[in-house]
Amino acid sequence: MKYMKSNTPSVSTSLRMTTALFLAISITFSLLISACKTETGKCKFGDPTAIFSDTMKMVKKHHFEIKEKTGIELASFSNGMMLEVEQSGCNEVHQQFTFILPGDFSKSDDNFWKTLAVKNFRLLADSSPKLYPFNGWADAIEGVKDRLKLAEPIEVDKGTQVRIDKIMSDKQTMLVVQLSQSE
Repeated sequence: MKYMKSNTPSVSTSLRMTTALFLAISITFSLLISACKTETGKCKFGDPTAIFSDTMKMVKKHHFEIKEKTGIELASFSNGMMLEVEQSGCNEVHQQFTFILPGDFSKSDDNFWKTLAVKNFRLLADSSPKLYPFNGWADAIEGVKDRLKLAEPIEVDKGTQVRIDKIMSDKQTMLVVQLSQSE
């Protein structure tokens, strides 16, 4: 008797992906948010905190600052990639990851950008045990890759959205990944 492999993920695979996404969202936002205020009229989330540090594997240079209620972080990596992360939000959390890559990728199709987003989040996850939750974001993007359209937000879980876009020039390319979560 021959067994046919199903293209449909098993219940345990779906459960693992959902659990991984939940953990990624929970841990990522706890890494980024240093305090919680619940008084009426106050922001639910405190000031953003740095994600990276100079002591992490692959991080060559790092800078973090808070301007008003927005955290801006710059990191350069040993592979030549640079990353700017902007974190903001009061009762909703928004993060924008701008991966700055040397080279001209103007002939790359949309699937290239989705795959690159997944690869970059896996790279971040591998750079430090503290950043392992970024694998959850990679899994979430991978899970909606077929339905995801560039420059359009897509819900990856209730109240959680991802948006991927690109900005190109002849000398460098920017992959922009926006993550947002509402209450």
